[in-house]
Amino acid sequence: MVVGGANNGYLPSSAAAASGDHITFNYDVKLNLDTSFTGKDLLRTTLRSNNFQNSVFGQNGSSPLEVASNPSDTSADAVGINRLFYQFPVGSNWTATVGAKVRQDDMLAMWPSAYGADTVLDRMTYAGAPGTYTYNLGAGAGISYKKNGFSLSALYISNQLSAGNSGTNTFGGSSTTGSGIGSASSTTAQVGYAASNWGMAFAYTYTNYANNAAANDPNASYAAYGGNGLGFSAYWQPKQTGIIPSISAGVGTVYYNGNVPTGNHTTWEVALQWNDAFIKGNALGMSYGDTVSGGTGYPGSTTASTVSGMPSYAYELFYKFQVTDNISVTPAFFWIDGQGTNTSDSTGGLIKTTFKF
Repeated sequence: MVVGGANNGYLPSSAAAASGDHITFNYDVKLNLDTSFTGKDLLRTTLRSNNFQNSVFGQNGSSPLEVASNPSDTSADAVGINRLFYQFPVGSNWTATVGAKVRQDDMLAMWPSAYGADTVLDRMTYAGAPGTYTYNLGAGAGISYKKNGFSLSALYISNQLSAGNSGTNTFGGSSTTGSGIGSASSTTAQVGYAASNWGMAFAYTYTNYANNAAANDPNASYAAYGGNGLGFSAYWQPKQTGIIPSISAGVGTVYYNGNVPTGNHTTWEVALQWNDAFIKGNALGMSYGDTVSGGTGYPGSTTASTVSGMPSYAYELFYKFQVTDNISVTPAFFWIDGQGTNTSDSTGGLIKTTFKF
């Protein structure tokens, strides 16, 4: 549950500036149904519902949160399938995944960041490379290899809006430029290494007609462009918790194939996290960078400032109170650069309460 507010908010339905400052109370519920047939495989079905659709914190709001990303449905309070995939070992070092609804990071052998205790803004969850780690969600398959810290991953995903769609204007009344598997897709390859307290990874993603901000939103339509995303991310953690934080950093570049946008767009992020800060089990974290929300071949929304490739700086600060083993409370503050256009900077605060069982 999230209680908070931000200035410069707008409603996704009209993209119009909200009048005055508002405080919202939003929720996100996920129920994982996990089944194993051999003890080594995993069949996962995730049911999800939330009410971020018309919130400043929603996927199309001006300050989208991590907890609101990749919705199952665009109708508030509707329950939908958010994940449906099967993962199984192939030999001793290989793992294969196939699913009707699987996300990019579900199939990666490693995640090259130690910043994840309770992140706030969606844009701070891409390891500095949103054009590479796109979080594309849909029908896909992948294979990964892990041995002695070394890992390889290769995967393909056809976005959820097109994978089950055999014609235009058939998904929630949306108009799409493509339908069927392959018309809006991403292909990713990653090579990485993870030691006991540090790790790094290089990744490449090719996207085809896959705007993450639109294609993961059934109310939006595709834009006919793609891109080649390159990313390098790394992290280091102290062997013992104390005044020295874990450090995560990443940089990425997308080279566009379409007419709009053109050229390339570079992003970066640096994040610090103190585990067991002040009290054992709690965590303090902060992140700063030039990054954006949703990067499948295109960095974020279709606003003119983002298309132009101007820097989009943002900062967040949070402190997670681990109240019990199953309950945490996280107050947070954030700031997002308005990029020097008609859009002013966004600042906001919130309190997020998480129940896990």
